[in-house]
Amino acid sequence: MIWWIVAAILIALAASKAWRVYKHPAHQLGMQAAKLGWRAAGSIKDPSGFRNTRLVRGNYESIILFREQEVRLTKPEAEYLFKDYDELEEWLSGYEREAQEEDPEILYYRAIDSYVRSVGYYEPLLELQGTDEEYCITVMKTHKAAYLANVPAKIAGALTLDSVKHYYQNRDFALVFLGKLESKWLAESNAGASLASDSPDHASPEDADNFHPSLDKAVELVRNFFAGRGGSNLADNPRTELVAYAATYIAMKKSDSEMPSGCWNTFKAAIENRMLSIADDGSQRSGTIQTPNGPAFAHFTSSYWAEMDAIEELANKAFTSVSSSRELSAYLFRALGGNSEQERAFEKLFSGLVEFASRSIFPKVERVFG
Repeated sequence: MIWWIVAAILIALAASKAWRVYKHPAHQLGMQAAKLGWRAAGSIKDPSGFRNTRLVRGNYESIILFREQEVRLTKPEAEYLFKDYDELEEWLSGYEREAQEEDPEILYYRAIDSYVRSVGYYEPLLELQGTDEEYCITVMKTHKAAYLANVPAKIAGALTLDSVKHYYQNRDFALVFLGKLESKWLAESNAGASLASDSPDHASPEDADNFHPSLDKAVELVRNFFAGRGGSNLADNPRTELVAYAATYIAMKKSDSEMPSGCWNTFKAAIENRMLSIADDGSQRSGTIQTPNGPAFAHFTSSYWAEMDAIEELANKAFTSVSSSRELSAYLFRALGGNSEQERAFEKLFSGLVEFASRSIFPKVERVFG
């Protein structure tokens, strides 16, 4: 009799485990994929030991991430994860249409959308465009001007995200902000100018409010510093952006007028978006949430935001002693994997970047957000 009871318990436990596996979201994604013609092609173990299922269909390849309970498209490689295979199929349909599309203007607008998706702000932007006709038309006119002026799609996308943040603080300011961008880019297109090849050190008068090219220049200097000394390739390392952020923060502190924290945080969010576009830290993305009073936009900070907080603390100390200034430089240097032989040279580079930020980055940030 006891053996029957034990056997019944073991069968019940096995059935319970099988049911949990069956109901696990990763398994549900696998069944959904099978209905859409995907077939299993083995598994891949991630660094945490979880086995992720690899699936293929024709020339496409995807991976079901067991822990994240999401789908990653690896062939062709997508810039973000998908919640399920229905969302992936929608993306693939657009991808196949894009492969046949030859109009450069349409491809440009899709590149902006791709960037906005990659940093997790596509739905908030789409919601604003769907509920505010004036804002929607203004964004479209701004993108048209950006295309005519040969503005890189990433920069146009980043500035569009800046307008989203402005919108939730002050709608009218967001519209004025976009209007200024449109006017500036239309003037550039009429004059035959191109932001893509513009030098931050010799910015045209029309470029007075665009700080992203200057940030790109600062980040490029950091990457070249390590590449020229046999270091790692930092092209995919988002923490190169932290060096530019630290330099701009110190430039702000050295200026005669310090920006209000709310205005500065808007610039800080722009840096966070740039970092997330390079590498997703896995944090919850900002977006619309349901509250007792209805839908509301919520901004969730990433781990990159916490790193910028740490940099601000070190930067504030840097004004009190030389050793604290070196501590900040060393913090940034370690974050990028530098070795001791390069540290003193990096200190000089960072000092130069602070001067660069004082001339070419902070004045633009202050005009836009101050």
